[in-house]
Amino acid sequence: MQRTLRHMLPALPKGGSTPLVACNVVVDNRWTSHRTSMRLDVTSWLLLDHIAETEGYANRDVLISAVHERLHTADLPLTAMVRLFLQTYTAPEAVLEFLGQSPRAHGRGFVTNPLTN
Repeated sequence: MQRTLRHMLPALPKGGSTPLVACNVVVDNRWTSHRTSMRLDVTSWLLLDHIAETEGYANRDVLISAVHERLHTADLPLTAMVRLFLQTYTAPEAVLEFLGQSPRAHGRGFVTNPLTN
């Protein structure tokens, strides 16, 4: 997690909040295949890039597709799914047990196969 925070340091808020940035995202998994736009703060986009690299995904779109595939039954908008993923990525074991999710290799959160997305 310290490596992740060092990676994000340039984008962290300095005396204010980070702006929301809209980016196009391609969601392509066994449930759906489409292009959409998501608005997240700069820190979240950088964190998604870093997590995708750390976990071995090709890019953040593939990671977001994996998040959607795992959480598609939650009936949440895509942005809410991604925010939930970011909140639970480094969650303690007790929180993950409560949510019914298994630990990850590098962080914590959900487990999925990065090669099939």
